[in-house]
Amino acid sequence: MLCLSWISFSGTEIGASLLQAVVQDFDHLYKSPDCTEIGASLLQAVVQDFDHLYKSPDCHQVDNKRLDNHISFLVGLYQFKVLTHGLVYDILDLLIGTFDEKSIELILTILKTIGLSLRKDNAVRFKTSLLSIQSQANASSTLRDKPRTKFMLDILLAVKNNNVHKIPGYDTAAVVRMRTSLKFLVRPSCYVSELNISLQDLLKADEKGRWWIVGSAWSGADSDKPSSAPSTSAAPSQSAPSQFSAQIMELARKQRMNTDVRRNVFCVLTLIQTNLHQHQVHQQPPVNQPPVSSLRKSWSWRANSA
Repeated sequence: MLCLSWISFSGTEIGASLLQAVVQDFDHLYKSPDCTEIGASLLQAVVQDFDHLYKSPDCHQVDNKRLDNHISFLVGLYQFKVLTHGLVYDILDLLIGTFDEKSIELILTILKTIGLSLRKDNAVRFKTSLLSIQSQANASSTLRDKPRTKFMLDILLAVKNNNVHKIPGYDTAAVVRMRTSLKFLVRPSCYVSELNISLQDLLKADEKGRWWIVGSAWSGADSDKPSSAPSTSAAPSQSAPSQFSAQIMELARKQRMNTDVRRNVFCVLTLIQTNLHQHQVHQQPPVNQPPVSSLRKSWSWRANSA
């Protein structure tokens, strides 16, 4: 009996602490004027989970709907202006590269829901994706004659020709109504900007950092440089840090100057401030030495008395 009462009391404490933490986090996020960080964290979690599932052979079964749910959720984020068309096109290129039955179903979901919007946002990239899908469909002898593939190609042509009537179930009225309703729920001071993040940036966020979050460190600029670059172009970036002392370079590292340009500018400004300070110190007379004006007065008095 004592054991059960102790467990019940502990459970109440845990639940109260959890509820307090959730309410405090909600209050902090609600008072934040920028909601971009919330959407970025959610988007990163969904995309990384999608990539993990996409690499699993079990999820490529037609009956498995886990990938469909992730694609539908990402499409919804695109419809509500949380992310831009760049990430959707990156995912579309990933699906085109695999091009199995599951990928065709996911491509069909994207085209039926936001195909016209993607074409409007970036017509050049849409044309490239269209040609890639058609070439993949014609190259596969097993998928070419399947009804699902033919239906996807028909939807693709309907999106290309801007023919809304040939897209089954296409209706943007519900999305427009929800956007209008959300405008009354979101505070006027809270703004959400569209996240222009690529697929590779989200997948490698734990390695390179999150450049889309203000104040977050990012090492993508250094790691994205090709290793096979010529020695002439790499010479300035290697010789530039050697002209500064180790103490200044350590100070630049503590200030998160993660590129050569930032380090050089920081070191130059630091040296300028140091030289100006030393110049001002040398201009001032020592503490135990009288000023020059008093010395001149004493010399003139001695000359007159003589």
